[in-house]
Amino acid sequence: MGKHEDSSNHDGHKPERPVPPPPPPEPKKDGGR
Repeated sequence: MGKHEDSSNHDGHKPERPVPPPPPPEPKKDGGR
């Protein structure tokens, strides 16, 4: 195979632009406040 753009793209299934990390999980309202 030939390197497309960067060698860092060794995953192969990565989008051309870096995807931002998912937002932090919201605190669960267990107390029911």
